[in-house]
Amino acid sequence: QEAKNAALRYSHEIEAKNTELVRLNQEKNEFLGIAAHDLKNPLSAILGLAELITTDFDGLLKEEVIDYANGIAISAKQMFDLIVNLLDVNRIESGKFNISLQLTDLSLILQPILKGYQERATVKQLQLHYPLLTAPYLAMIDPNITRQVLDNLISNAIKYADISKPNPF
Repeated sequence: QEAKNAALRYSHEIEAKNTELVRLNQEKNEFLGIAAHDLKNPLSAILGLAELITTDFDGLLKEEVIDYANGIAISAKQMFDLIVNLLDVNRIESGKFNISLQLTDLSLILQPILKGYQERATVKQLQLHYPLLTAPYLAMIDPNITRQVLDNLISNAIKYADISKPNPF
């Protein structure tokens, strides 16, 4: 009887461990999906700007090439920052994720993002408007997290915009 009880107890423990493993695997898959999505946006900008340089190099002014190269560098830095954050999952899971709040001009974060999506918006016959870009718009934010959130919002807005429906605004 004692052996039977021990076997039953171990069977329940194994079942609980398997359930926990399934849950952790689902969380891992969700995490990887978010990471892939977040990395796709700056990578698309890099590829788009590089393609503009290579396909129209002779027709571009030196300043335009420099501007596109700067856009590539900004997107590459965003990817680097995102990867650093993604690799530090233990810090997030342990509740030690530090948000670095700084008084930041949102327009300085938003301008390069909008510029990076301008071509994609134009292809979908969309116009990007943000009236606050003409003056500083200061807020206490974590610039990296805010950049990532705004990038995702703008990317999704363009990707899922249905231009066949009239604009309700």
